[in-house]
Amino acid sequence: MDAARIADARPWQSYIVALVPPVVVKIMGLQVWATWLLYATLVDISDAIAQQLDLPLDRISLDMTYRGIYHFTRAQARGETTDLITYLATQKDLAVVKTIRKHKTRQKGNLDLLLWPQTCYQ
Repeated sequence: MDAARIADARPWQSYIVALVPPVVVKIMGLQVWATWLLYATLVDISDAIAQQLDLPLDRISLDMTYRGIYHFTRAQARGETTDLITYLATQKDLAVVKTIRKHKTRQKGNLDLLLWPQTCYQ
């Protein structure tokens, strides 16, 4: 490219650069707002499920609640249900309620940290 064409392109570049950041900021702001709105909705739905099942909120999985909304819409389209909270609370196969896992206890004892035990060197 010759110098004259670069000089002609400069005003357009500055105009485009001046316009892009506000648009990008608005789009990113909208994405952040939509993400927080989705998260708040999931927490509200999960809280309602926890109240219906008489469980603490930390026993309800937000991820599985989000996944369960799809299954609810499919069941609603088939005419099987009309209430989201009742559907998610009663469907055990959706695993909305987290299972309580038994923690493994570590056995205390001699822990051999050697890569090759002493018997290999003899």
